[in-house]
Amino acid sequence: MTQPPAGWYANPENLNQVRWWDGSHWTEHVQAAPTPGPEIAMPGLTGSADLAAAQRSSGSGVSAASGTGFGLGIAAFFLFGFPVLGPLICVAAIIVSTTALVRRPPGASRKDKVFAIVGLVLGVIYTLMALIWAVTGRM
Repeated sequence: MTQPPAGWYANPENLNQVRWWDGSHWTEHVQAAPTPGPEIAMPGLTGSADLAAAQRSSGSGVSAASGTGFGLGIAAFFLFGFPVLGPLICVAAIIVSTTALVRRPPGASRKDKVFAIVGLVLGVIYTLMALIWAVTGRM
């Protein structure tokens, strides 16, 4: 197997950095990764699918939108019965979670998708509960 030429490559230990590959092994020299642009290759990884898989395995793996939708879904569970505020939180959970699912980047983690789906399901369930409570006069 041939080794990639010496150069700056995505750091396998921290994908927010680049690390110097001397042609045979990693050195201790690191620096911040460049701003978004062309993909940075990594020795041992052959394509963008492999790079995306490496990025998915690092970090928390949950986007801000998915985490927010999930949090709003949990809040909807506790607050759906409050007049005005409860239904607004329920609808916000649906909107934010749906947006997170629609705008999910191709390399996003499975955990990110699960958080968005759970937020969406909780939002839908407790929106329906809030409607039932409003119609039956419990609110």
